[in-house]
Amino acid sequence: MSPKAACFPRRLLGSWLAVASLLCHAGADNIYLTDGRSLTDVTVVSESIKEVSYREKGKTTDVKLPSDGVLRITFLPLPKAIDAAETMAADGNVEDAIDQLKTFAESVLDGSNKTVKQSWAPAHALYRAMELAGSIGDQKTVVALSDLLTSKIRDSRRTPIAFLTKAQAQRAIADAEGAKATAEALRALALEHGLSRRWTLEADLIVVMADSSLSLEKRREQLKGIVTSAGNEFRAVGNRARVFEAESWIEGSTKEFGKAIEIFQTVSGDASADGDTLAGAFAGLGDCLFQEAQSAEPSQKEGLLEDAVIAYLRVSLLYPEHSGYAAKATFFAGRVFETMQSEQSKLRARRMYKTVMDRYPQSDWAQQAKSARR
Repeated sequence: MSPKAACFPRRLLGSWLAVASLLCHAGADNIYLTDGRSLTDVTVVSESIKEVSYREKGKTTDVKLPSDGVLRITFLPLPKAIDAAETMAADGNVEDAIDQLKTFAESVLDGSNKTVKQSWAPAHALYRAMELAGSIGDQKTVVALSDLLTSKIRDSRRTPIAFLTKAQAQRAIADAEGAKATAEALRALALEHGLSRRWTLEADLIVVMADSSLSLEKRREQLKGIVTSAGNEFRAVGNRARVFEAESWIEGSTKEFGKAIEIFQTVSGDASADGDTLAGAFAGLGDCLFQEAQSAEPSQKEGLLEDAVIAYLRVSLLYPEHSGYAAKATFFAGRVFETMQSEQSKLRARRMYKTVMDRYPQSDWAQQAKSARR
């Protein structure tokens, strides 16, 4: 694979594109809700920061949904430029796809492209470009694209999510002050538009994780407070806070693997957890098992290593687009294989390192994989 390699295995992409091609002929949108329901064969009329309007097939009146209740939307058919960018990404030309999406969005926003009628298209294109940039570990481009989206499009369902994604990227590149500033911008946006408490909780969570002055105990206390405030209404936020709490139990000099494992397993079994949170839960589980194996009795070590590599590979295979966790998990899968010592496991380790270098060329883990592979 080239450095621009796509984040999904090629054998899966062919099947996905074939299905997508068939669906495109249906000419219908699908809306997936946070409560697990889906609305199929509808037409999205508009989407704003507060609500999504859609029309059912054969109906003449619009139905409105709160944007907070929408998990994702698949638009069919897509504007030609976006569809072409998706094909580029599927073929491994991720950076070209990002450029295509950005250029398309800018042309609609500045009025030079007057053929696109879908009001959601520019925000969709820019956020998709952010996802692709994140999938190869290019966090600086994620930040730049978020700035473009949030400055040009203030009333989109994507706007608050773009702030959240930007903050996650800033934390990944150790820009704690930038992440705090983004949290405050998100808080201001929520106040400006009267958004639900979800977004102030997201802002609180960003600040807690960006504050390096907090002790582990104090951080855990604040994270537990966010979990309590999120309750059942905003379980996705609570689950993300739980993953961060679990990670804190395996930091520092005194580690509590049992507590961390219990939390990671609970989150990984919760259907309301989003992909990034699940990636974090399984990566954290791998970390716990790998670290426990270092001091385990010989009779237990092999089993712990096998369980650790399964957890890491689950992230690599199921959540490859969540590069913040997937790049690390793929790298440590290689480390586990090295620990196993056999010739076959050493070969697998080299393959894992190469996967990190190919999939996430702009991540710090790619540099570590390059060094480990020598």
